[in-house]
Amino acid sequence: MHTESGTQARETGESAQALVRYLREHPEAVRVPAKELAEQFGLSVEFVERFIAGLVQRKGAAIDARPVISPVRRFLGRTRRLVFRLMDHPVPFISVTAAAAISLFLYFHFLNHPLSQVRPGDPVIDLRADPVLFFGITLATLLLHWTCYYRLGRVRYALLGAVACWVLSATALMVVAWLRMQDQNVSNMPVQLLLLAFGMLALNVAYAGAGAFAAVLGGFAQLKRSDRELEQMTRQQLLGRLFELQELLEKPHETLTSIEERPWYRALETVRAQPLHYAIGLGAGAAAVYMLLRGVVFGHLDDASLSRMPLLVLVTLAFQVSDIALMAIVSFVHRNVGGAILSAVVYQLSGLLMYLLPIPHFGPEFFRRPAMPFILAIGFILAVTVGIVAHVGSLVEERALRERRRLVNDPAILLAELVRIQWMLSVKPLDVCVMVVDVVKSSLMKAGSDPLKAEFSFRDYQEMVAGIAQKHGGRVHSTAGDGVVVAFDDCRAALDAAKSVQSEMPLFNQSRNRLSMPFRLRIGIHSGLVTGDIDKVVFTEVIDIAAHSEKRAPVGGIVVTEKALERLTGEPMAPLNEEIGGNRLFLVLSSGSS
Repeated sequence: MHTESGTQARETGESAQALVRYLREHPEAVRVPAKELAEQFGLSVEFVERFIAGLVQRKGAAIDARPVISPVRRFLGRTRRLVFRLMDHPVPFISVTAAAAISLFLYFHFLNHPLSQVRPGDPVIDLRADPVLFFGITLATLLLHWTCYYRLGRVRYALLGAVACWVLSATALMVVAWLRMQDQNVSNMPVQLLLLAFGMLALNVAYAGAGAFAAVLGGFAQLKRSDRELEQMTRQQLLGRLFELQELLEKPHETLTSIEERPWYRALETVRAQPLHYAIGLGAGAAAVYMLLRGVVFGHLDDASLSRMPLLVLVTLAFQVSDIALMAIVSFVHRNVGGAILSAVVYQLSGLLMYLLPIPHFGPEFFRRPAMPFILAIGFILAVTVGIVAHVGSLVEERALRERRRLVNDPAILLAELVRIQWMLSVKPLDVCVMVVDVVKSSLMKAGSDPLKAEFSFRDYQEMVAGIAQKHGGRVHSTAGDGVVVAFDDCRAALDAAKSVQSEMPLFNQSRNRLSMPFRLRIGIHSGLVTGDIDKVVFTEVIDIAAHSEKRAPVGGIVVTEKALERLTGEPMAPLNEEIGGNRLFLVLSSGSS
């Protein structure tokens, strides 16, 4: 009875395993009737039905959301690519999106609040009436624009975009105001329209500052990403780029002189060529002129009949933003961050010192305010921040200029990149010891075996070798195929690791190997000079000789070359009647294998 039950259980297990292998190779067979599968593999229909039910349930347990998610993901991906393609033309993109946002807001605003219902004295556009609409459209537009500036990483696009937005917004607001004033007796209509234009100018100056900040951040991110990509290039990629640069230098090239000939660029380079105190003095002079101009303007406003609160607010905002912009320009001319910050701080101090002059609208009473320490602290923090951002912006613009020169194959830029790559390639040669481990008759081990068992066992073997090597200070170079290549700084550590690997193989075959044939290893060790980082070098003679030495080793043995033996003392060796690359080979007599 027990014998019959054991036989039935064994047959059921073998038949079940056959069914598992069949369904693994033919997933579509789950649709075959259970009766046919039961007859094919000698199993009961009830068993096959339970098995198929569990398999189908497991396969479909998770709801497949791909039919819904995939179209949405494709749509979002195409939309993103389209938007980014449009952003490659920044000025038209900014102009069109700004015009669309203004038109959309005005349409819905006047749909709910027609001009005929506006009473005299009401604002041109009452933002309080539709705050959600205004801030929603404004925020969406600003996010689009800042994304564009960040992606392109060019400050000039932010400035051009601010001009386009000012023209569009001021024109729209002035047209709406003019339409409203047609039915009202407004004596100073031109002045009112100019004030609107001035107010929009102040807001768009702030927009330009925010856009320039986004552009600086984007340009800095591009700069760091470019450096990181170069540093992460493999040695093979660096060699390819080196040969490409050499070919470009041999071809005729264009000259990029359009930028260098522009007056603003020559003036900028002239200032940058001067000593630090020259640029700082220029910043102090700019601060003095700015403060005098500010005093004159505010003095006239105090005496003018139009000096009402809205006008004062707009003029104050415009001067505050202009103050920050001028500080950024003064800091931009420096090529080091310390000079940029110092210049911004001196600019701030020069502006404050103007209040000590005995001229109208200034005076020492400014420093007697209770909030003076807070004002000085905020001014210092602002100066440091503006100096750092302006310096980063100057680095980004210089990198952009070098990139333009590189695109037209400027010889100076190409030579600079060529030398930089040569520096990265010409690493001081290092003396390393390489151990190469390989499995004997690995193809025969895999033939006829379960592919998953073979995959698991060989990966486990490589991880075991890597773990032992790392304990002895080794660095795994590669695990291609069935072999393992490890680099050591010391040949004694390499030999100790090789012995440990061979001694661990019987236990590995007993407890971790899932194949019917045992793992049997051969190991070769060679020492020599490697030019470059051994972890990045694709081909080197040291690895090649170690690999050939491994093939001369007996099963379970370790072979070292004469060059490696020079660094091993007191180790019993037996010479072999072979040599590779001028190196005689020696068999380690105590390999550690059993």
